[in-house]
Amino acid sequence: MAFCKCIIGERVVSTVCTNRRGLPSGQRVNTLTGSRWPGNAAPWGASITGRLFSPIVEDCQNVVNIADAVGASSLYSLCSGPGHLRDRMQAPRNRVGAVTHVDLETSWRAPWNGVFTLDARNALDRNPPLARSYNTFNSFIPDHDIPGRFYYANYRQKF
Repeated sequence: MAFCKCIIGERVVSTVCTNRRGLPSGQRVNTLTGSRWPGNAAPWGASITGRLFSPIVEDCQNVVNIADAVGASSLYSLCSGPGHLRDRMQAPRNRVGAVTHVDLETSWRAPWNGVFTLDARNALDRNPPLARSYNTFNSFIPDHDIPGRFYYANYRQKF
């Protein structure tokens, strides 16, 4: 994922960053968009950030192979295109939908050059889409956060 830093002035500032990363069956475009209010002048601030993960088409051959091996044709329904052909060869695929995560932040700039921040990642509690071709510890695409909303607090001190 692309991480971007906003340059904050006296007004709302928006930042868009894009990163293209190749995955097993295609490209995924990750976009980070953020707005911050009111800027550096006030001791209180807030920001909202949207992280868009575009849809991808992934390989679904493993699911079809397992379905054939155990004789469970009902497993084919786990792929959106189990009968897809590429160059007249079987090439099962699965479309993983897009998802947007929204992050919220509020901060207070202390008079002694410290900043307190309270954050909520994935504030709308959107779960990442399931993927069939990732052989990691779960079936979620690794670019996504873990499922669920996450709160945290932060303190930074300038010396």
